[in-house]
Amino acid sequence: MGLLLQLLGGVLGGVSALAVLFKLTYPTFFHDLSQFLLIVRKVVTPTEKLLEKGILQVDVFESHAKRNPEKVLVLYKDEKHTYSDIDHAANKMANYLQKTDAVKVRDIVGIFMHNEPAYISTVIALLKLGTTGAHLNISLRGDALINCIRVGKIKTIICGGDAELVAAIQEILTTLEAEDIKVFMMQEPEGQTLPNGFLPVDLASPLASTEAIPRDVRKGILPSESAFYFYTSGTTGMPKAARMTQKRVMVGGSLLQMFNLSSSDVMYIPLPLFHSAGMVIGVGNVITAGCTMVIRNKFSASHFWEDVRRYNVTVIQYIGEICRYLLAQPKGDSDMERNHSVWLAIGNGLSTDIWTDFQDRFCIAQIGEFFASSEGNRGFMNTDGTVGAVGAYSPLTKLLLNDVEIIECDWETAQPIRGPDGKCIILPKGKTGLMVSKISKAAEFEGYVAGKEADEKKIIRNVRVMGDAYFNSGDLMMIDSKNYVFFKDRLGDTFRWKGENVASSEVAAILTDLPNIKEAIVYGVRIPGYDGRAGMAAIVLQDGTETLEWKEVYAEVANRLPTYARPKFIRVKDQMETTQTHKYRKLDLVKEAFDPESCGTDKLFFMDESQKSYVPLGKDLHCQILNKDVRI
Repeated sequence: MGLLLQLLGGVLGGVSALAVLFKLTYPTFFHDLSQFLLIVRKVVTPTEKLLEKGILQVDVFESHAKRNPEKVLVLYKDEKHTYSDIDHAANKMANYLQKTDAVKVRDIVGIFMHNEPAYISTVIALLKLGTTGAHLNISLRGDALINCIRVGKIKTIICGGDAELVAAIQEILTTLEAEDIKVFMMQEPEGQTLPNGFLPVDLASPLASTEAIPRDVRKGILPSESAFYFYTSGTTGMPKAARMTQKRVMVGGSLLQMFNLSSSDVMYIPLPLFHSAGMVIGVGNVITAGCTMVIRNKFSASHFWEDVRRYNVTVIQYIGEICRYLLAQPKGDSDMERNHSVWLAIGNGLSTDIWTDFQDRFCIAQIGEFFASSEGNRGFMNTDGTVGAVGAYSPLTKLLLNDVEIIECDWETAQPIRGPDGKCIILPKGKTGLMVSKISKAAEFEGYVAGKEADEKKIIRNVRVMGDAYFNSGDLMMIDSKNYVFFKDRLGDTFRWKGENVASSEVAAILTDLPNIKEAIVYGVRIPGYDGRAGMAAIVLQDGTETLEWKEVYAEVANRLPTYARPKFIRVKDQMETTQTHKYRKLDLVKEAFDPESCGTDKLFFMDESQKSYVPLGKDLHCQILNKDVRI
């Protein structure tokens, strides 16, 4: 007996020693394990079970509408729309479109609408019919809008009844008619008849029945097929249509289950529904949880907390710019800002420098910062509230998945720098580099509608071993010593401003199309106190041209580009500096930005909205911009 106790004591001592050693070598193991299991238990497993049964997001919605028809789904202005209301509206549209042969299964249908309840019912109607909804940015006009319609291979467009949207379509209607693209209008603008060239969505017609669309209509739709197209500038040129499969919509629409979003929650979605964040993370998670959403036609910082209290909101969605706008509001009634029911803020782009201020001032218990993109095959989610982090990449996750690397790259081109062996240079923890994610059967890169050539531009091969393939995020990121992941910046020919990605080559092409501009380089520059990068252009004038008519330049830019893509600063140069391979030296321009002292004899101009012109930018105006005395 004594010997047995002695042996048992030795075993326990050894186990204790191993436990201590394990604790010292991997102190966060149990935390990391719980985080890994959280996403498996709350997102991966439930989604896979539903997909195995052939259940898609639209089926989840119909289930809620059947089981809880009087539950409010959408709050909008003074309107309340229940699950049953939206289901009936979706059925009416779907039946009308189907019975008039307007759309067929797997058709690509463009949605060109403001945030409104009809947007939700339109999306659901299209999903019921087994079509793909291509979400068109309502800021686009002219050639930019036509380009998105073409690259998405859209043959039918559902247009909202707002006069400005109708006017935008009328501007390009001749082109659409020539390409046999049909435009249906949701409703007639007040006081107007149906414009020439538009077809009605006649919900008063006997064809527009509230009868449910049989599941057989879409029974052949697979999880791997496209549910949505979202448009992204990526890092290469004009907007591209990124595929979002039925499976990814299901996964993205389940992420907030990690925070236990429930049917009793009310989620405020101030983001555009034509963005994947608003539609998939916002609307998708509301549908999964069977809860309620609040949508607004347009974000308003001054009415934000008023809305939160009015609708008894419990979860708010943000992008970084929204948080900064809210903090910039004058401190008024602290009761309005703090006495609310919000327990979670979910979004991306919340800068470290305002994170704590935002959370403290508005009394928000939890921040759920995430990293993802419409076309990317990997994302991160911060579930423990670590300030500034978009999530974590723990040793356990690396052991099990081994799907993310931070690699050395050329910050100008967003392309990898390779070692002597031809493979990428993997950076250690604490170093900032290009984040790439492994493409595999479990993490597919679904690609762009444009096809293989566009896809290949986003793929980096031979990263760790010869023959492998990784998705190029185009983002600078860093993994710290505690395994937290931090977003640092965007790379390449795209910059982000006002929550939108701006393709510099697209803006440059428009500038060089203007009279007397010979060359143009467009890039993003930092302005202290603002998120993202404001657009700036360096231009060279045509030979013999001394100056430009700056009011005319302003008018052309305002007419041809959405607000977020318009260059806020213009630098006039005698000639552009290039590399030995005849590439523009953009990095120096980015560093010099709009500082008159750094730009030598080059003339600088600022986009003055009040004067509707570009005006000379000197030291005084430069200081006013830095001090926020001038609105950007």
